[in-house]
Amino acid sequence: MLGFDIETTGLIKDMPEAEISVVCTIESTTGEEIVYNFMKADEAGKQCLRQELIAAFDAAERLCAYNAVLFDIPFMKLQLQLPDDIVDTWLHKLCDPFHSMKMCFGITCKLDKMLALNGLECKSATGLQAIEMAKNGEWQALVDYCMDDVRLTVELCVLDEIQLFVHNDNFLVCCSFANNGLRFYLKPPADSPPCVMALTAVLVEA
Repeated sequence: MLGFDIETTGLIKDMPEAEISVVCTIESTTGEEIVYNFMKADEAGKQCLRQELIAAFDAAERLCAYNAVLFDIPFMKLQLQLPDDIVDTWLHKLCDPFHSMKMCFGITCKLDKMLALNGLECKSATGLQAIEMAKNGEWQALVDYCMDDVRLTVELCVLDEIQLFVHNDNFLVCCSFANNGLRFYLKPPADSPPCVMALTAVLVEA
C-alpha cells in the first residue's frame, strides 16, 4: 500500500494561484519514503516529478490517504493536469477513511481524532500551519510535517480494524479495508458482558 499526502500554498478555491508545494509517499511494506518537491523544481523538473509520481501511483496495488477524495486528488488533477482515466484508477484503489465515513454516515472528523481513537500518535501540526510553512519557505519543516502525516495515515489504514467513532451506548463504529473491500460494523464497548461482546452488527459491506 502506498500512502501519500500533499501540501499546497492554498486551497482548491485559491487556484490557479495556489500550487502543490510537496507530495510525500511511504510504501507500507518496505517503508520507502519519497519526497516530490515541486516548489524547488523548475518547469522541466516539475514535469519529471509529475511523471515519476504518476508512475508510482499507477504501480501501487493500493493507495491510502486521508480526505484525498475531496482534496488531494482533485488538487493534483487540476495542478498536474491528470487525465480522467488515471484519476478514476487511483480512486478505485484508494483507502480513504475520511471519505468512507462521510459517504456512509454523513459525518467526518479530523485525522487527529481518529488517530487518538485508535491509540495512535497525533499529528505534529495542522494543514493551515503547513500552508504558512510553504509561504514562509520553511521547506524542511514542511517536508517533515507532510511525511509525518503520511506515516500516521499508513499506520491507521493498515490496521485490521479502524475505529471511526463512538455511537450511542458507547458502541464503536468500525471499518475494515481488508481483502480489497470495505466493511462497516458496530462493536460493543470493551467492558460489555461476554454475551454482548459476541455481537457484531455489520452495517455495510462492499
